[in-house]
Amino acid sequence: MLDEPDVNSIYRRVDGFTVGHADNNIIRSFIDLEANRAYFDSDEFIHWLEMTARLPLYYDWLERDIASSNFSLIDEIVDIHNGEQLLYGFYMRDPGYFRLHKAMLGDIVAVGLPTRTGGQHDVLFPDGRFGINRNSQHKDAAWDFVRRFFLPDGPVSRFADIPIRIDRYEERIAELMTPNIVDGVEVPVVIDEFQWELNAALTFMDIDIFAMTEEEAAAVRDIIDNVSLTYQESDGIISSIFNEETSAFFNGTRTAEETARILQNRVQRVLDERG
Repeated sequence: MLDEPDVNSIYRRVDGFTVGHADNNIIRSFIDLEANRAYFDSDEFIHWLEMTARLPLYYDWLERDIASSNFSLIDEIVDIHNGEQLLYGFYMRDPGYFRLHKAMLGDIVAVGLPTRTGGQHDVLFPDGRFGINRNSQHKDAAWDFVRRFFLPDGPVSRFADIPIRIDRYEERIAELMTPNIVDGVEVPVVIDEFQWELNAALTFMDIDIFAMTEEEAAAVRDIIDNVSLTYQESDGIISSIFNEETSAFFNGTRTAEETARILQNRVQRVLDERG
């Protein structure tokens, strides 16, 4: 873990700079693959560079109490409460995650990743993907297999994941909004075991969780409805160019504007060569 810091931590590093998974998604945010056009020379990307330069150079895990296997999340929550951390990488594997993080962090806002038009991307990290080979001799049979995952009685609701079907997704939200009543009194809900790390943080902070509110359910739906980018494995060539040019900026040998211009030219050249 010390060699590969938790991607939830917000930090940057000069030798191939990164902000968790953000580097790959930032690359995709400023490339339009359909138009075969890069937009690294936009004001939005320059502003992103300047903002990122203000983040800590490294996240120093050696200063943390590593006696507990849950130290990463707990320490991050404590840092936020102490005003020492501004951003937090939020992975919502279940609609209930929003409620848990809100209980720990108070009022939270999903800022997403910047886009070339000044908006934001909420990013989907799929657990799996389906694809049918265009050269398949049995496309009908392949599609029959894929469609089973979208049927009402199909295996669409995996453990600890957001379901594929909207009706199953809404069923989960309704379940989370149901109060836990004992002897006529609402008592804290029992958090699913798969959320063990969140449970550890909640226990550490002595926080009880109750049924999800209408406001929290609306916030969850807003995050899901605004997903506009799907995570994909990085393009090796473009990622290397990105890391090389942004490293020069973070090393202080080049301005943000110069970095954006050079990065734009190099990446656009690659896109043009690929046609």
